[in-house]
Amino acid sequence: MTRMIALLVLLASPTLLLAQTPRWVQTDIWRTTGTAQTRMFTLNGAKYIVRCIPRGKGPFRVALCNQQGEEISVFTNQKKRRTFSVRAKRRDRGIYYLSVSADEALDWTISIEQYLAVIEEWDLVQERKQVKRPVTVAAWTGEGGKAATSTLHITEGSWRLSRQFAGAGTLLVIVRDEEGREIVRNRSNSETEQICWIHRSGQFTFEIVGSADVQWKVTAAKEQP
Repeated sequence: MTRMIALLVLLASPTLLLAQTPRWVQTDIWRTTGTAQTRMFTLNGAKYIVRCIPRGKGPFRVALCNQQGEEISVFTNQKKRRTFSVRAKRRDRGIYYLSVSADEALDWTISIEQYLAVIEEWDLVQERKQVKRPVTVAAWTGEGGKAATSTLHITEGSWRLSRQFAGAGTLLVIVRDEEGREIVRNRSNSETEQICWIHRSGQFTFEIVGSADVQWKVTAAKEQP
């Protein structure tokens, strides 16, 4: 009976009915350089759009991966720079991340827009509120043109890598897995903090190189369940 009354009220009110109309909402945006992975995100809209803006030269590949690391779609695998958007139909509701392969100095921005009903938008907001702050598990600092190498073991789950530096130069960060494959490779000349994620466990090797006039800090943080 209560649901019936609510439905009658909704139908009798054009304003309330309009408020229930799905709309396009930008749910995620990432900016960094080179090869990296994004934070995991939920797709629950009827449709979604992936907008990719590469700035620089060199190859640029963007793939959608599920929580098991399997590639679901490859949005682009281009050799030349161009800005583009990919419009995709609904997939099963789920959690995904983007895996980006690019030249270490290629700067890129990727955003996701979803076509969400009010309840879907509300669900997404509530989900984000439950995300806990990552816990720092390791940090490295350095200065000048000296290279730093280190190893880190992650037992399970996803983890986040952030880097900051000060000075008129660049900072190169490379992360390799146990088999020597590069998971992260990016060179930045911006003092703005940059963040990427790694969605696998195991033993990782870090190589961090700052130019002569740079002071830097790289932090690894584990996402909490």
